[in-house]
Amino acid sequence: MKKIVFFSFIFLVTLLGGCYSKPDFSKVPNISFVAIQKFTIINAITTAKSDSLIITLKFQDGDGDLGLDQGDTLGLFRNGQLYYFNYKVSVLVKNGSVFNPLPLPNPSFTYDARFPRLEDRGRKNPLEGTLTRNINFSQSSFAANTILKFKIKIYDRASNLSNEIETSEITVKQL
Repeated sequence: MKKIVFFSFIFLVTLLGGCYSKPDFSKVPNISFVAIQKFTIINAITTAKSDSLIITLKFQDGDGDLGLDQGDTLGLFRNGQLYYFNYKVSVLVKNGSVFNPLPLPNPSFTYDARFPRLEDRGRKNPLEGTLTRNINFSQSSFAANTILKFKIKIYDRASNLSNEIETSEITVKQL
């Protein structure tokens, strides 16, 4: 009787395992906008305020080669090169009914970022999940009730560029 139960269990596991198929995602990353949230932070000592924005994206990648290691600073990933940052952010500010790029304080300033490696080492499996990015703005940077939105795209390790998403509008420095 124990052998029948054991072999039935093995058969069931094999049957269920055989039903699973890997998702068929493109090797070029695909992202979609999920949410943008704002929190106002008050410094306990200076009482200065800053707006902390959290942007959440959903991603899919067919070969799972997303993210960078801390040591990825040579070749394509060298500082100053196009692929050094794998999370590209454009900040847009509303002026009347039109959104324009937010002027940056100097040419080396960026809102771009690097997100850590997500893949299993050496395995080329499809990946899907969410990425979150926190961006802080000092409230002194903006006029009262400034409306922003963001355009975002990501690169994978093979330098494939995702589609570009646009967030919904969000108001900073609300009074």
